[in-house]
Amino acid sequence: CFYSFTLKLLGIFFIIINNFNINYIIHLLTKTLVNIIGFKKVYLYNFLISKFIFNNFCYSIYGVKLFNPNFNDDTFRFCCGGAYGYFLPNFLSSIQFKFRFVDIGANIGIFSLCATKNKNCEGIIAFEPSDIIFENLNKNLHFFKKKKIFKKAISNYEKIGYLNINQKSSGSSRLVEESSKGKTVSVVNHIFLKNIFNSFSIDYPLIIKVDTEGNDELVLKELIKIKNINIKYIYTELIHSKSSKENISSILKNFKLIKEIKIHKKVSDLLF
Repeated sequence: CFYSFTLKLLGIFFIIINNFNINYIIHLLTKTLVNIIGFKKVYLYNFLISKFIFNNFCYSIYGVKLFNPNFNDDTFRFCCGGAYGYFLPNFLSSIQFKFRFVDIGANIGIFSLCATKNKNCEGIIAFEPSDIIFENLNKNLHFFKKKKIFKKAISNYEKIGYLNINQKSSGSSRLVEESSKGKTVSVVNHIFLKNIFNSFSIDYPLIIKVDTEGNDELVLKELIKIKNINIKYIYTELIHSKSSKENISSILKNFKLIKEIKIHKKVSDLLF
């Protein structure tokens, strides 16, 4: 009868929706619309996606799943709407050899997630010191078994440090010297990194991303102290008011600068 047929049709419809993931369909439709309009893509994508969220997750314009969406956080909006551009996601997807991705200053793990889309990714090593953001990072990467995630900051010392939390933009949180200006966090140096890198039985090349809000030079100096590790590429943020391309190139003198990517007038990214 018609009633029975309608119930079966509805059942098939819900099976399709469940299998294909309504949030992913919304992502595909929104991304297509935003690309057609071609104006204020980051803002428009975030605005539309924020209006249609089911089951407390959404998809970034990069095509990766993000749990606990927080559109009040500037950094989350950058991750979701693609404000960081497409160079690094495209670069990670183009890698043709087995590699591990080291994400220093991971935040919610947007680039770690992009790395996992490449079948050649044999592991993620991520560092994020902020409690709440770490929880979201861990949840976003829960599906990927070959990972080691640490609630730690990296600097040139190994002890308790202080993290100044930027409530407006979680990615702008940074290490500070005074306890009154920050929350206590665990800070590690090159010795901890060396032990982690050496803990793997297979020495896959490392692709390392560093984004630590002005602490990048110290982190890079710690990395180059580690001997006998197979670093293939280093991708680092350059805040022009705190460092320079010449300074970072000097620290990474054994690496060749491949490309400078201008994010905006105050910030560039460098690939070595």
